[in-house]
Amino acid sequence: MRFRTGSVIVAREDWRGYLHSASPCLVVADDGQSLIEWMPVGTRSIYATSRLVPGREHLPRNERKLVTMETYQWLYTSMTAETAGLNFVDDQHWSRISLGWSRGRTFLGWYVNFQRPLVRTEIGYDSMDLVVDLVVEPDSRTWRWKDQADFERAINRHILEDELRESVQEEADRVVEIASRAAGPFAPEWVKWRPPPAWGVPKLRDDFAAGLQCPDGSGRPGELL
Repeated sequence: MRFRTGSVIVAREDWRGYLHSASPCLVVADDGQSLIEWMPVGTRSIYATSRLVPGREHLPRNERKLVTMETYQWLYTSMTAETAGLNFVDDQHWSRISLGWSRGRTFLGWYVNFQRPLVRTEIGYDSMDLVVDLVVEPDSRTWRWKDQADFERAINRHILEDELRESVQEEADRVVEIASRAAGPFAPEWVKWRPPPAWGVPKLRDDFAAGLQCPDGSGRPGELL
Protein backbone atom coordinates (compact mmCIF):
# COMPACT_ATOMS: atom_id res chain seq x y z
CA MET A 1 0.00 0.00 0.00
CA ARG A 2 1.44 3.34 -1.10
CA PHE A 3 0.13 6.79 -0.29
CA ARG A 4 -0.10 9.62 -2.79
CA THR A 5 2.04 12.74 -2.29
CA GLY A 6 -0.09 15.47 -0.73
CA SER A 7 -2.68 13.08 0.70
CA VAL A 8 -3.65 13.15 4.38
CA ILE A 9 -2.95 10.00 6.38
CA VAL A 10 -3.33 9.18 10.08
CA ALA A 11 -0.30 8.13 12.11
CA ARG A 12 -1.59 6.22 15.11
CA GLU A 13 -0.12 4.60 18.19
CA ASP A 14 -1.61 1.16 18.76
CA TRP A 15 -1.10 -0.04 22.33
CA ARG A 16 -2.06 -3.71 22.12
CA GLY A 17 -5.22 -3.09 20.14
CA TYR A 18 -6.16 0.19 21.82
CA LEU A 19 -5.87 3.64 20.28
CA HIS A 20 -3.16 5.57 22.16
CA SER A 21 -2.73 8.54 19.83
CA ALA A 22 -3.72 9.76 16.38
CA SER A 23 -2.05 12.48 14.30
CA PRO A 24 -2.92 13.68 10.79
CA CYS A 25 0.02 14.05 8.38
CA LEU A 26 0.60 15.12 4.80
CA VAL A 27 2.53 12.65 2.62
CA VAL A 28 5.75 14.06 1.16
CA ALA A 29 6.96 10.82 -0.45
CA ASP A 30 6.23 7.12 -0.19
CA ASP A 31 7.92 4.23 -2.02
CA GLY A 32 5.86 1.53 -0.35
CA GLN A 33 8.37 0.94 2.44
CA SER A 34 9.85 4.29 3.45
CA LEU A 35 7.47 7.15 4.14
CA ILE A 36 8.16 10.87 4.59
CA GLU A 37 5.39 12.92 6.19
CA TRP A 38 4.82 16.57 7.09
CA MET A 39 3.11 17.91 10.22
CA PRO A 40 2.94 21.72 10.14
CA VAL A 41 2.43 24.10 13.04
CA GLY A 42 -1.24 24.01 14.01
CA THR A 43 -1.72 20.27 13.40
CA ARG A 44 -4.22 18.98 15.96
CA SER A 45 -3.72 15.46 17.34
CA ILE A 46 -5.19 13.39 20.14
CA TYR A 47 -3.20 11.56 22.83
CA ALA A 48 -3.92 9.23 25.71
CA THR A 49 -3.41 10.91 29.08
CA SER A 50 -3.64 10.10 32.78
CA ARG A 51 -3.63 13.75 33.77
CA LEU A 52 -7.18 13.76 35.17
CA VAL A 53 -7.50 10.08 36.06
CA PRO A 54 -8.36 9.99 39.80
CA GLY A 55 -5.41 9.10 42.03
CA ARG A 56 -2.72 10.10 39.53
CA GLU A 57 -2.65 13.85 40.13
CA HIS A 58 0.57 13.63 42.18
CA LEU A 59 2.50 11.56 39.63
CA PRO A 60 5.17 13.17 37.41
CA ARG A 61 4.44 13.18 33.68
CA ASN A 62 6.87 10.37 32.79
CA GLU A 63 5.38 8.07 35.45
CA ARG A 64 1.84 8.85 34.33
CA LYS A 65 2.75 7.63 30.85
CA LEU A 66 4.05 4.31 32.18
CA VAL A 67 1.00 3.86 34.40
CA THR A 68 -1.26 4.59 31.44
CA MET A 69 0.37 1.78 29.43
CA GLU A 70 0.43 -0.50 32.46
CA THR A 71 -3.22 -0.17 33.44
CA TYR A 72 -4.97 0.57 30.10
CA GLN A 73 -6.81 3.35 31.92
CA TRP A 74 -6.67 6.75 30.28
CA LEU A 75 -8.60 9.68 28.91
CA TYR A 76 -7.86 11.58 25.70
CA THR A 77 -6.54 15.08 25.27
CA SER A 78 -6.22 17.18 22.14
CA MET A 79 -2.97 19.03 21.42
CA THR A 80 -2.03 21.50 18.71
CA ALA A 81 1.53 21.39 17.35
CA GLU A 82 3.61 24.45 18.22
CA THR A 83 6.50 23.29 16.02
CA ALA A 84 6.60 21.80 12.51
CA GLY A 85 7.97 18.32 11.82
CA LEU A 86 9.24 16.47 8.76
CA ASN A 87 9.15 12.80 9.75
CA PHE A 88 10.90 9.78 8.24
CA VAL A 89 9.42 6.37 9.06
CA ASP A 90 9.94 2.93 7.60
CA ASP A 91 8.27 -0.48 7.51
CA GLN A 92 11.42 -2.12 8.91
CA HIS A 93 13.19 0.44 11.10
CA TRP A 94 12.54 0.97 14.80
CA SER A 95 12.43 4.78 14.82
CA ARG A 96 10.85 7.93 13.48
CA ILE A 97 13.48 10.54 12.61
CA SER A 98 12.03 14.05 12.72
CA LEU A 99 13.39 17.40 11.63
CA GLY A 100 11.83 20.22 13.62
CA TRP A 101 11.27 23.93 12.99
CA SER A 102 9.89 26.70 15.16
CA ARG A 103 6.97 28.87 14.10
CA GLY A 104 9.52 31.31 12.71
CA ARG A 105 11.18 28.55 10.63
CA THR A 106 14.25 28.29 12.83
CA PHE A 107 15.68 24.79 12.47
CA LEU A 108 15.65 23.04 15.86
CA GLY A 109 17.54 19.85 14.99
CA TRP A 110 16.56 16.20 14.78
CA TYR A 111 14.52 14.13 17.21
CA VAL A 112 14.68 10.35 17.02
CA ASN A 113 11.64 8.64 18.51
CA PHE A 114 12.17 4.91 18.97
CA GLN A 115 9.03 3.04 18.06
CA ARG A 116 7.84 -0.22 16.59
CA PRO A 117 8.15 -0.54 12.81
CA LEU A 118 5.08 0.86 11.13
CA VAL A 119 2.16 -1.31 10.09
CA ARG A 120 0.30 0.21 7.17
CA THR A 121 -3.47 0.61 7.29
CA GLU A 122 -6.04 1.87 4.82
CA ILE A 123 -5.95 5.31 6.46
CA GLY A 124 -2.21 5.54 7.27
CA TYR A 125 -0.14 3.45 9.61
CA ASP A 126 0.11 2.18 13.18
CA SER A 127 3.17 2.07 15.43
CA MET A 128 3.88 2.48 19.15
CA ASP A 129 6.28 4.67 21.06
CA LEU A 130 8.98 2.85 23.05
CA VAL A 131 9.49 5.68 25.61
CA VAL A 132 13.19 6.32 24.84
CA ASP A 133 14.55 8.87 22.32
CA LEU A 134 17.67 10.50 20.87
CA VAL A 135 18.18 14.24 20.42
CA VAL A 136 20.56 15.34 17.64
CA GLU A 137 21.78 18.95 17.71
CA PRO A 138 21.24 21.10 14.59
CA ASP A 139 24.80 22.37 14.03
CA SER A 140 27.20 19.76 15.35
CA ARG A 141 24.99 16.67 14.93
CA THR A 142 26.13 15.63 18.38
CA TRP A 143 23.56 13.41 20.04
CA ARG A 144 22.30 12.43 23.47
CA TRP A 145 19.87 9.92 24.88
CA LYS A 146 16.55 11.07 26.37
CA ASP A 147 14.39 9.13 28.85
CA GLN A 148 16.65 6.08 29.15
CA ALA A 149 15.63 5.62 32.81
CA ASP A 150 11.95 5.53 31.82
CA PHE A 151 12.73 2.89 29.18
CA GLU A 152 14.47 0.71 31.76
CA ARG A 153 11.57 1.11 34.18
CA ALA A 154 9.13 0.09 31.47
CA ILE A 155 11.13 -3.10 30.81
CA ASN A 156 11.64 -3.90 34.49
CA ARG A 157 7.89 -3.54 35.10
CA HIS A 158 7.13 -5.80 32.09
CA ILE A 159 5.34 -3.02 30.22
CA LEU A 160 7.83 -3.48 27.38
CA GLU A 161 9.69 -6.65 26.40
CA ASP A 162 13.31 -7.33 27.42
CA GLU A 163 14.42 -7.89 23.82
CA LEU A 164 13.57 -4.29 22.95
CA ARG A 165 16.89 -3.22 24.51
CA GLU A 166 18.69 -4.90 21.62
CA SER A 167 16.28 -3.56 18.99
CA VAL A 168 16.64 0.00 20.27
CA GLN A 169 20.44 -0.18 20.55
CA GLU A 170 20.80 -1.55 17.02
CA GLU A 171 18.53 1.18 15.69
CA ALA A 172 20.43 3.85 17.64
CA ASP A 173 23.70 2.61 16.12
CA ARG A 174 22.17 2.82 12.65
CA VAL A 175 20.82 6.33 13.21
CA VAL A 176 24.07 7.66 14.70
CA GLU A 177 26.03 6.25 11.76
CA ILE A 178 23.88 7.94 9.12
CA ALA A 179 23.91 11.16 11.14
CA SER A 180 27.71 11.10 11.15
CA ARG A 181 27.65 10.94 7.34
CA ALA A 182 24.95 13.61 6.98
CA ALA A 183 22.96 11.05 5.00
CA GLY A 184 19.26 10.20 4.75
CA PRO A 185 17.14 12.48 6.97
CA PHE A 186 20.35 14.21 8.10
CA ALA A 187 21.28 15.37 4.60
CA PRO A 188 21.54 19.19 4.24
CA GLU A 189 18.87 19.34 1.55
CA TRP A 190 16.19 18.24 3.99
CA VAL A 191 16.97 21.12 6.33
CA LYS A 192 16.20 23.43 3.39
CA TRP A 193 13.01 21.58 2.42
CA ARG A 194 9.74 23.53 2.34
CA PRO A 195 6.21 22.23 1.76
CA PRO A 196 4.34 23.23 -1.40
CA PRO A 197 2.60 26.62 -0.92
CA ALA A 198 -0.83 25.06 -1.51
CA TRP A 199 -0.52 22.65 1.41
CA GLY A 200 -2.53 23.57 4.46
CA VAL A 201 -2.91 22.03 7.91
CA PRO A 202 -4.10 18.40 7.86
CA LYS A 203 -7.07 17.31 9.94
CA LEU A 204 -7.97 13.94 11.44
CA ARG A 205 -10.30 11.82 9.35
CA ASP A 206 -13.70 10.90 10.76
CA ASP A 207 -12.64 7.23 10.80
CA PHE A 208 -9.28 7.82 12.55
CA ALA A 209 -10.08 5.20 15.21
CA ALA A 210 -11.21 2.52 12.73
CA GLY A 211 -10.07 -0.95 13.75
CA LEU A 212 -8.83 0.04 17.19
CA GLN A 213 -10.74 0.14 20.44
CA CYS A 214 -10.66 2.75 23.19
CA PRO A 215 -10.46 1.87 26.89
CA ASP A 216 -14.23 2.24 27.32
CA GLY A 217 -14.87 -0.07 24.37
CA SER A 218 -16.56 2.63 22.32
CA GLY A 219 -14.24 2.25 19.34
CA ARG A 220 -13.31 5.92 19.30
CA PRO A 221 -12.55 8.63 21.86
CA GLY A 222 -15.42 10.32 23.59
CA GLU A 223 -15.22 13.83 24.99
CA LEU A 224 -11.67 15.21 24.96
CA LEU A 225 -10.11 16.91 27.95
